[in-house]
Amino acid sequence: MLYSILEVIYVKSCKVCGCEFIPKNYNQVYCTTCSPDSKRSMQRETKLQILKCPTCNQEFTQNRPFQKFCSDECATIFGHQKQSKKRSETRKQNFQTEDRIRICPVCGSEFEIKQRARHQMYCSNKCKCKANRIIELDKSRFGGNKKAVLIRDNFKCVLCGSSYRLAVHHIDCSGTLENPNHNIENLVCLCGSCHLMVHMQLKKGNDILLNL
Repeated sequence: MLYSILEVIYVKSCKVCGCEFIPKNYNQVYCTTCSPDSKRSMQRETKLQILKCPTCNQEFTQNRPFQKFCSDECATIFGHQKQSKKRSETRKQNFQTEDRIRICPVCGSEFEIKQRARHQMYCSNKCKCKANRIIELDKSRFGGNKKAVLIRDNFKCVLCGSSYRLAVHHIDCSGTLENPNHNIENLVCLCGSCHLMVHMQLKKGNDILLNL
């Protein structure tokens, strides 16, 4: 009896459809079907469509509005692809402004670089292998002081100022001996032609490097 009286007290009529309902709180005026929240959910369900995922090209039904991808993995993959496209475009623009013609440090010939080999230093693999051999030999030759001598002389010949086919020369001519003097003060940077000229003058008894 008490339960029926409470139902009579708390039963309300909906303002939209006029049906009777038991409210969950005192301020409830609409039934569950006519409430604004249910209308919004119905509108959202009607707006949901069947779309095609731009990453995997598979059809899917939207679980939420403004959904463009079938899963979060496809969304991340699409973002990475978009970033890679932007990077490739910027690389192409930078490559057009860069100087494509370079000079090989081994043979001295000019060569044109390509976009995929923007960090290319040598004209061919032959020159690259030769340069790697020279680097390995330089670590053991001249007591490991060859690089220090080249840096000291600014990678230029002391006599003519050329930077082509540089070599390190022993001032006291101890390079042919069993125990050469590899001190930095005894080493000097010369180009190929000046190095040959110095050795030819030494055979005649003239030491050009003493006047330096």
